[in-house]
Order: sequence, then C-alpha cells, then structure tokens
Amino acid sequence: MSTKLFVGNLSFNATQEQLQDLFGAHGPVQEVDVIKDKFSGRPRGFAFVSMETKEGADAAVQALNGKEIDGRALTVNEAKTHRRKLPDETFDFLGYTFGRWYSPQTGQSYLGAGVSKKKVQKVIRAIHDLTTRRTYSRDAREQVRKLNRVLTGWANYFCHGTKAKAYHTVKEYVRRRLHRWLCRKHKVRNTGWYCFTDQMVYRDLGLVRLGAKRYRGTCANA
Repeated sequence: MSTKLFVGNLSFNATQEQLQDLFGAHGPVQEVDVIKDKFSGRPRGFAFVSMETKEGADAAVQALNGKEIDGRALTVNEAKTHRRKLPDETFDFLGYTFGRWYSPQTGQSYLGAGVSKKKVQKVIRAIHDLTTRRTYSRDAREQVRKLNRVLTGWANYFCHGTKAKAYHTVKEYVRRRLHRWLCRKHKVRNTGWYCFTDQMVYRDLGLVRLGAKRYRGTCANA
C-alpha cells in the first residue's frame, strides 16, 4: 500500500522530475504532484509524493526532512487526512481557513477559504518586531523597505479567497506602528499626525497599501 508524503518549503523552481529523482533514491515513487496556483500556474511551494512502500516513505522522511535544497530546508512528513463536516466545521490548511464565510455586502453565507487568524497574527508579530525601540536609529526609507518586503511577501501568498478583513487588519496595524515609530524616532511628543500624514507615509516614503496595488502579477486587491 502506498504512502503519501507532504513536501513543504520547496523552491518555486522545483520540478516533478527533480522530486522524482530525489525521492526515488530512497524507494520506488508512485506519483509526484507539484501543487500550482490555478490562476497563475506558478508553483505554490509544496508538493505531495506517493511512495510505493512504507519502508521507502520512512527512509525518505528520515533522509530528506530538514535537508537543504536550493537554499530551503525541506519539510517532509506523512500527509494526514482528516474529515471535516462543512459548513458546520472549519479547518486550516496552508494558511487558509476553509468553511462558512459571509459576504459583507449581502450577509449571505458561502463556502470558501480565507486568510487564517494565525497567519494574520504571525505577520503582525513580524511588523511589531521591525518597529521596536531598537530600530529607531534606522533610516525611515530603509525601515519602510523592510516593512514592504514583509507585506508584499505576505500579500503574494494570500492573494486568493476571502482576504479583505485580513488585509484591513494588517494595513491598519502597520500604519499605526509606523506612525508611532516615526514619532518616537523624531521625538514628537503629541500625536504627530500633522507631521506624519498618510500622504507622507504612503506617497513619500512608499509604504505598501494592501488592497491598492498588485503584487508579482497576482490579485492582491481586497
């Protein structure tokens, strides 16, 4: 009986043939499925590999989990299947929450996928870490470039499904954190909104405004 393995943190350049050879060194491979975005056709950075034997699957996990390929440490483990009763239950997969969602325009429910709360919290923690007191000596434009790298990478991944609320939460958080950072850096004692306006932050410093532009040719508009 075949064993299906999950392969994560793949290089976006990884091909089916490369994975076939990589896993084939540890046992017979039944099937390789490199997951791609259905709109852009680009690889999503993960795949499923079915090994013909349990022994081959165990050997592949032992040898390849954590192994660095193209500068990335692979995640290799046995794919687990869980049953969920939709729409009464939800489940998280690859950063998305699948289940019942509600349209903000009509209030009607629908089955779909949206950015999970954990992934929103994770990017907020990353923004927080970039705007702490120890970074006050950093040049403002350099600071915005660092924030933009985090925001664009996050938006490139979470560009499908229900994302407007998640985008808004992250956009408002980074806006407030950067404003506070500028006030502390320049020792502005009052609220400082007249000094560091949205126009200055978005137009002059170039902070990415989630939902207002496209990233890497994908649909990041909320």
